[in-house]
Amino acid sequence: MKKILLLPSLNLPIPAIGGGAVEQLLTFLLETNEQYGKVRFVVVSKLDEKARTIKYKHSKIYYFDTNNDRSPELPLFRTAWTFYRFFCKVFYNRISTKIFKPKRLPMGINEFFSYCVAKNEKIDIVILEGRYETPYDFFNDMVGSENLYHHIHGERTEDLAVRKTINNSISISTFVKNSWVINKTIPGKNIVLPNCADVEKFDVQLDTDARNKARSELGVSADELLILYCGRIIPEKGIRELLDAMEELRDKPIKLLMIGSSGFSLKTKTDFETEIANQIKSNPAIIQLGYIPNNELPTWFSLCDVQVIPTTCQEGAGIVAIEGMSAGLPLITTISGGMVEYVNDEVAIQLPIDENLSQNIVRAVLKLYHSPEMRREMSNAGKENSHKYSKEDYYKNFIQLF
Repeated sequence: MKKILLLPSLNLPIPAIGGGAVEQLLTFLLETNEQYGKVRFVVVSKLDEKARTIKYKHSKIYYFDTNNDRSPELPLFRTAWTFYRFFCKVFYNRISTKIFKPKRLPMGINEFFSYCVAKNEKIDIVILEGRYETPYDFFNDMVGSENLYHHIHGERTEDLAVRKTINNSISISTFVKNSWVINKTIPGKNIVLPNCADVEKFDVQLDTDARNKARSELGVSADELLILYCGRIIPEKGIRELLDAMEELRDKPIKLLMIGSSGFSLKTKTDFETEIANQIKSNPAIIQLGYIPNNELPTWFSLCDVQVIPTTCQEGAGIVAIEGMSAGLPLITTISGGMVEYVNDEVAIQLPIDENLSQNIVRAVLKLYHSPEMRREMSNAGKENSHKYSKEDYYKNFIQLF
């Protein structure tokens, strides 16, 4: 059985109890692997005591406390790290670089922890999940360049060290792949593997009375159109344009349910969130819930009539779009990056990213409001389209890569 090391950033824990698209994707892999058991996953994660109570039969998670440089799974790590730093300070000089690789720099603590985990588990394959900050070239020696991959989760065009040291890539869309390989100078496999969602979980069917009651508790009547926004509250997600559109729709029987925060479950607030707070509070048609754990989202999705994804940046892909299609929501999206690879004109009204975005959102919302039949057709088409992105198919396609 192959051992595959998954190395996400250490910002959020795995399982994805604190949110995060990458963290949720890796959680799907771990959960599905419990059913099929084709490989052994080894994961490095930010320490979280709640996450640590969740155990997997076919996978192991090494938790790392970034505040105290310790790991419950590797109790001797701090000692090893102290010795390694001492060794580098004393011996890493012109003499040692003649003995070792001349261009290799001493590892940072996150690299060194990953290295220790890989050695401890005798890893076969290493996959960097969005780690771009350092070369990680030592893994080429450990597992071979053919078994080292970078999983690219968004557009990357910068001159990054890993682009020159890691041969292979897995991208969440063709758009992302093209952004990665355009300046890539080393050979290797560059694969497109579309994202997934828990399609069945989001296909929630509430009876009319239960749905109307839940909507009423939100202050939404049965005949009002409830729009869903689910995502991070940051400028590049088109939040300002969406709020401006809602100002134009004030006198219409249309309301907006906003789910999300700037930092997932992290209790931080950005200047942008503070800036738009008054605009949200002053509009009674906007209901803001903040961060909601992924496992609770399907019920909220089922209360809505339309989903809007007004991103003004180049999205790598569209997990939230898959979730919306699974829930039977007609979509309003922008023509952005890899998003266009996940949706089509049968499931979404696709808008250009330009100075008219707010007005175009208004027009799209009104079009769907006045066209119940169009909403039904888009809902059915979306559900059918979403089945291409099930977590079971994602797992099987992922395993086949190796």
